[in-house]
Amino acid sequence: MSMIEFSEVSFSYPNETKALQDINLFIDKGEFVFITGSTGSGKSTLLKLLYRENLPQKGEIYINNHDITEIPRYKIPFLRRKLGVIFQDFKLLDYKSVGENVSFALEVTGHPLDKIPERVDMVLEVVGMKDKKDRLPEEISGGEKQLTSIARAIIHNPQILIADEPTGNLDPTTAENIIGALDYINSRGTTVIVATHNETLVKKFMKRVIALEEGKIVSDKGQAHKIPELVD
Repeated sequence: MSMIEFSEVSFSYPNETKALQDINLFIDKGEFVFITGSTGSGKSTLLKLLYRENLPQKGEIYINNHDITEIPRYKIPFLRRKLGVIFQDFKLLDYKSVGENVSFALEVTGHPLDKIPERVDMVLEVVGMKDKKDRLPEEISGGEKQLTSIARAIIHNPQILIADEPTGNLDPTTAENIIGALDYINSRGTTVIVATHNETLVKKFMKRVIALEEGKIVSDKGQAHKIPELVD
């Protein structure tokens, strides 16, 4: 079985809008996958189901052979520690510095305090933000905020990194740098799933592309590939 599997998954919102219809999808460990489609095609809904923001009305969703639709609510935080999630609007804490925003993700999960600074420095180095460690969010650019949110998302060394329109409000050069950072993280063994409507970036990076239209998969292009697991 693949690392991620959607089996006959359907989801509708309370107003009866059908966001996803009979989705069957397999993603292997180490893949980089773009989820594309116009606004309302179901991209964000698919990601929300993956990190258990929502539950499908029909079907099963498996991560590493475990049906995440069946796990009790109190276990959802443990599921999310295996996932890194990046949002378009960054969701940074304005009163905390770049380094503090990243370290906070470890502090709230009880990570040993003496181990946190080294881990924070390492992930900030990975995304090229170590020199901005002491800056507040208001003192850095939009692209730097997104790089900070990427650092926060990978601080737990997640198996899967999920990004929902991570370049939506950024200029083309910065957007390309963001996807480049995700590509580098993928090269170290993390499975990466990016929802985007940016066709230019999709064409440039030449990854697997799953296109949605009105809640259905209309195409799936690109060879699946596996990358060796990162060894710390």
